[in-house]
Amino acid sequence: RAECVKLISKASHLKSQSHFFIRVKLLDNHPKVVHEGVKALYALESDESFAACDEAIIKMLDTGGEWAVYGCHTVADLKLQTYAAWVVSLLDEERPAVKVAAAHCIGKLQHIESIPILLDMVTMADQELRKAILQALLDMGDKALPTLLTYSQHPNPFIWNAVVTTLAELLDEGRLHSLLIELCVQRLQASTQERALPTALEKLDLLGLAELAKERCGELHEALISAAWSVMAKLVDERIVMTLREAIQDENIEVRENGLEVLAEGLGDRRLAYALLDQLKRDGRVDAVEELQPLELLQEATAWADSWLKDIAIYALSALERADMKEERKFLTMLDKVIFLKQVSLFADLSVDELGLIAGIATEEVHEDLTYLLRRGEPNAAMYLLIE
Repeated sequence: RAECVKLISKASHLKSQSHFFIRVKLLDNHPKVVHEGVKALYALESDESFAACDEAIIKMLDTGGEWAVYGCHTVADLKLQTYAAWVVSLLDEERPAVKVAAAHCIGKLQHIESIPILLDMVTMADQELRKAILQALLDMGDKALPTLLTYSQHPNPFIWNAVVTTLAELLDEGRLHSLLIELCVQRLQASTQERALPTALEKLDLLGLAELAKERCGELHEALISAAWSVMAKLVDERIVMTLREAIQDENIEVRENGLEVLAEGLGDRRLAYALLDQLKRDGRVDAVEELQPLELLQEATAWADSWLKDIAIYALSALERADMKEERKFLTMLDKVIFLKQVSLFADLSVDELGLIAGIATEEVHEDLTYLLRRGEPNAAMYLLIE
């Protein structure tokens, strides 16, 4: 039916009949048909049907689910700015497909006021939504540059990655060299000290915190490296960069070493290549800031930009202070929950931010021995994880 609507809208010699038929299709029970119907009436410049189109679009956006997805596509295809605020509200929709469609639509509308909202979503976004957000920022084009530049020093590595990756595509060659390269070099060099934190925690026998810090440092490292490669890809042939990245990640030691040698020659920009090389050589080991004692490093970490590493350092110092104190067991802190969840196989592959999201909605309960938590055959709205 949707394909028929598309074909009929092109029958210019039957414009009046087409208008009548297509308008009826605005009442169809499938959103794709309604989507094509609205687009067809706009293509036919049917002014008298615009009110009916407005009702149809509102119905799609308001119904949610698949209807909202097609509603976003309709607004995006027709560049209907009047629905921008409604589409932005759909970013809070629970269904991932609706969020992706809303992000796509916002980009097509070039609604730059939504950039802060989109960037705030990056940290917890899945791969598909993150890709949609990046494309939306690119679709906004030069209009997005002033806002994106204000985020170029953002402390969150994932938001910084999204901003730098977008700027690498939008900035001209002159500003790429004068602004973005120096930005990447400084950020890569600053990250060296962060990767010493897991070793410091291990030396203090805080193994749970050390494992969590190691996981977080790996995530930060990957985000920073990925952004640097995005900039590098704009300085040299993108295919060369892709081949080089594959070589450096190869299991064969000789292939990896050859890739690192190519980077050591100053590929693209010497400063960026050397900063990237230094990070890649440190991959898998932490030998930075050896002159700092573990406690000194923890004190410094309490002022770091990344909130997770900062909280880990604060918690570690607090744990060391009360180590000799005999206290009755208290309820778990946020970090206690995250450390525990990381040890559960079901959540082992989640990022630290995702674990934090689960920990944030988890509640701790204490039950008497022989208390029934679940009964077979009865519905239950919760999942229980036994701590002890």
